[in-house]
Amino acid sequence: MIDNPSSSDRKPVEVVLDRWASEEDKQAVEDLFAEFGIPTSMLVHLQESEGEFVAWLVSILVSPAPALLTIFGAAVAKHLADDTYEASRRFVIRLWQSRKAHAGPSGAVVLRDDQLEIEILLEEDLPQEAYQELERLDRGALKPGDWVRYDAAEGKWRPLR
Repeated sequence: MIDNPSSSDRKPVEVVLDRWASEEDKQAVEDLFAEFGIPTSMLVHLQESEGEFVAWLVSILVSPAPALLTIFGAAVAKHLADDTYEASRRFVIRLWQSRKAHAGPSGAVVLRDDQLEIEILLEEDLPQEAYQELERLDRGALKPGDWVRYDAAEGKWRPLR
């Protein structure tokens, strides 16, 4: 069952943008979180992905990563009159759209799980089932430093190895 802590109980979600993010980019992402009542702490700095630089990046620190659904899935769902999984999916799509509009299509939205020291790649076109499966992520099978991607053919989140 997904818990919905009140806005005053929530710590700010740390959101990191790449160093190329303009003030306009930062404001667009910050406004999206604010629209849904999600407190954020915004940082802008260089972020590396698997040894290569991405054109743009939105990195969201949430521990544990399935808390994505707890922390803002319910807030987004309430705002959109949607279920939590679909609302989370739509929120990520809007994050992608906010960055692509200014920085181009080559980028990444990543959930960083500080407890496990893993990064979960949230691709723009993830199906609703991916967000449902995120709650069932086999945390024991992951190692610090793993990058995790949804395997649509298998219907599971898997480490990129």
